Amino acid sequence: MEYKAIFFDRDGTLTHGDPENHRPMDEASWKELERVYHVLLSGGEADWGEDFPLVPYPETVAVLEYFQSRGYKMGVISDTFPSLELTLQKAGLAQYFTSFTASTVVGAEKPSAVIFGAALRTQGVTAAESLYVDDCDVEAAGARKLGFTSFLIDRSGERGGEWTIHSLTELIDFVENGM
Repeated sequence: MEYKAIFFDRDGTLTHGDPENHRPMDEASWKELERVYHVLLSGGEADWGEDFPLVPYPETVAVLEYFQSRGYKMGVISDTFPSLELTLQKAGLAQYFTSFTASTVVGAEKPSAVIFGAALRTQGVTAAESLYVDDCDVEAAGARKLGFTSFLIDRSGERGGEWTIHSLTELIDFVENGM
């Protein structure tokens, strides 16, 4: 199968929280997040500060560069706020993607066919032409039921199976060698 697009979940797949700056979300943090969210929705620019850092996993950039250099369309599908693209800009990853599908914009969360369908339409591809990676097994399986070639990424190495990978680099092996 020749794939045309690859879609990723954000948190736990492409990025993780910075353990040095990350702190639990207390009431003040939620209020700050809400303030930033409303500023962004009104068309303004907001400074996230250091409270909401996302850090790419070590292999993320190399894998994204690999797929970009081979002409794949790439998108992110995430159960998150409309600021999805902004958070990926702050993480230094937005330039690799041509679509950012956020559940709060679409009005449906994964594994709903609605959110996956919206992402496919933005890239002009079908599920059969697409790869998908998520760190949540229900969401990865949901994409597979819709026709994606879909992988669960389990960075702990505890899970196995035909559709489980432990690093994003295994996607390169899959497209080059059929795993």
